[in-house]
Amino acid sequence: DTNGCISSDSVRISVDTFMVVGISTDPTICKGSSVQLQASGGLHYLWQNGFGLNDTTVSDPVASPDTTTSYTVTVTDNSGCSGSGSVTVNVLTLPVVQISADQSICAGDSIHLHASGGATYVWSPSVHLDNDSLSDPLAHPDSNTEYIVYVTGNNGCTSSSSMNVFVH
Repeated sequence: DTNGCISSDSVRISVDTFMVVGISTDPTICKGSSVQLQASGGLHYLWQNGFGLNDTTVSDPVASPDTTTSYTVTVTDNSGCSGSGSVTVNVLTLPVVQISADQSICAGDSIHLHASGGATYVWSPSVHLDNDSLSDPLAHPDSNTEYIVYVTGNNGCTSSSSMNVFVH
């Protein structure tokens, strides 16, 4: 200073390491399905755009969106430092199943069942069907039967529908 006095002081500065947020890769699900997301790197988690999440404050929420949805998570560590990451859940459409209306037949007769809307088909019950993996199997039930067809689309998603055959 002007009197020639010298003084000094020091301050200690702590630098936390860079916050690294780990997050799951972008998953793909069929509409109506769920997937568990995963974030890591901290103590506290807050997911934005919580539509379709079972909990927005955990590291591993279950996502069940109806359409393709992006989620961003903010992760905070014990020093108060935070970082973020994002993940997009891709939602595939289900095949639209078209199936024959309920039918009536006489005992001993056969009928073709018809379904469309997919790439592969599986009918249940398969008893009394000539081939349960055709879109139009020949059925010869001996009693009233409800047939369910599981239709898988080219994207791998499956939906189902049912019909009844009444035997008189």
